[in-house]
Amino acid sequence: MIILVGGSGFIGSYISENLLRDRRDFEVIDLIEPSSSDVVFRSGDIRYPDQIRLPDGTDTIIHLAAVHRDDARPRSSYAQTNVVGTRNVVEAAELTGVRRIIFTSTVAVYGFAGPDANEEAIIAPFNEYGRTKYLAEQILKEWYMRDQKNRSLTILRPTVVFGPKNRGNVYNLINQIHRNRFIMVGSGKNKKSICYVENLVDFMLRCLELPSGARVLNYVDKPDVTMNALVGIVRTALGKGDGVGMRVPRSVGLALGVLADAFSGVTGVSVPLSRVRVEKFTATTTFSSGASAVGFVPKYSVEDALEKTIDQDFLSARDDGRVFFTE
Repeated sequence: MIILVGGSGFIGSYISENLLRDRRDFEVIDLIEPSSSDVVFRSGDIRYPDQIRLPDGTDTIIHLAAVHRDDARPRSSYAQTNVVGTRNVVEAAELTGVRRIIFTSTVAVYGFAGPDANEEAIIAPFNEYGRTKYLAEQILKEWYMRDQKNRSLTILRPTVVFGPKNRGNVYNLINQIHRNRFIMVGSGKNKKSICYVENLVDFMLRCLELPSGARVLNYVDKPDVTMNALVGIVRTALGKGDGVGMRVPRSVGLALGVLADAFSGVTGVSVPLSRVRVEKFTATTTFSSGASAVGFVPKYSVEDALEKTIDQDFLSARDDGRVFFTE
């Protein structure tokens, strides 16, 4: 029996589709019901230990539940879900005799890491999301160490995940270009590591087959792309022509971000622009992927994945009303 904790969300929904197709025995624990009525659902909030009820025979947990948006309020919500919630999941796993846990962490634990940071890179998170995810990793490692012979732990640190129905950073970029509201900040030569949800889910399911032990693996779809190339792919797919359109210097973008921060501080109104977001947009954030070490080859290239996402979210009007907000 596989339990998807937080399985009604973006990544969890794709995992559920795969498990249903393969006729695997699984259930979902989450605050909201899954989109598919074929999924066995248990309502539960991981912040409260009495709400995590694992059925007998649970062998594997895929732990996806998290507070991850970078503007979540109150700030304590990160620790309550990502740290306390993970501790509660581990306690439930102990009681039920779970032997395998796959945990979705994040490359945010590295902070502003150098190019091609691998799993040995310095841990230096710059936000509560990265900090609390790393603390959750330590709780899970302690669980593994208590019975190394009989337990398996895989910690996955994906980079920015995108795909149809996700309303995160990549969607926001595509949407701004689609609505002719995008302005390139900086030279656009900085590179980004991103990953497509279907590739990530295929890799996660491959991890179910890995031998026992503990491992930490980044997940990235290679090759990395420059912002100029990324915007060019999107503009072409949307029929906007090639190139990147209007461009402003990075210094101008940072100045506008400072003003936006000041406005939010005075009024309490959240705005989409901030200094941190400009810094993240113009920084090179690339990571080495551990996926190749287990012989994994992704099904979709970055370009094909972007085109598929654009087709489903912008060109084909296949909207069933359910979307997932991240980052």
